Amino acid sequence: MSRERFTPNDRLFRRSDVDRVIRHGIRVSDYCMTLWVLNNTLERSRIGLRAPRRVGTAVLRNRLRRRVREAFRRNRDRIPVGVDLMCQLRTAEGCSYAVLAESLIRLSVKAARRRPGDRPRRSRSADP
Repeated sequence: MSRERFTPNDRLFRRSDVDRVIRHGIRVSDYCMTLWVLNNTLERSRIGLRAPRRVGTAVLRNRLRRRVREAFRRNRDRIPVGVDLMCQLRTAEGCSYAVLAESLIRLSVKAARRRPGDRPRRSRSADP
């Protein structure tokens, strides 16, 4: 039972951690969320959440954040171990708990399978 708790160790707290995940992580998206995934040196996964105002009212944004935290907590065994996840919610329409949970799992596995070297890089040269 204690394994399913959502503790402070499961969250991305520091701004520097969040910025690192967004800057260097692999980004994957679907209808409900954008997820950045980056390997960490810990033996557990951590999650950070963003819900911009365009998603809806404060009550709705908080409800969606609670649902994503619950999905992370309950499906920890299906989410890759040793990664930091940064989740930005995109919309509230049609995003029930089941949809958010499946989206979180699918996107985290998809991003964890990709290697950072597979990310498309922008060319710095001015070649036409």
